[in-house]
Amino acid sequence: MLGGQWDLFNFSGRVTRTRLMVQYILTIIGMVLSSWAIMGIAFFTHVPVIALAIFAIFVAGILSMFALGVRRFHDMERSGWGTLVPIIYSFMNAFFVLGPVF
Repeated sequence: MLGGQWDLFNFSGRVTRTRLMVQYILTIIGMVLSSWAIMGIAFFTHVPVIALAIFAIFVAGILSMFALGVRRFHDMERSGWGTLVPIIYSFMNAFFVLGPVF
């Protein structure tokens, strides 16, 4: 990748606050710009497979952010499993909100 400290999918090690924020911002900008580019291509080609490319970009971005969160937890001398709490909470909220629909 871009060096040991810029590994996007590395779950071990540590990360500083500054590097964390820079990587979060760059990841979000990259996800948005690539999605816009793919949607622009899809508008002119009308290929439904483009949705899978957008989904893959978002999964890669979320995994990258999750890895950053784990490394930040390691920096605070905590287990990286704590980053799963908001994800589980989000799924529980979605289940309770959308539960009656299904």
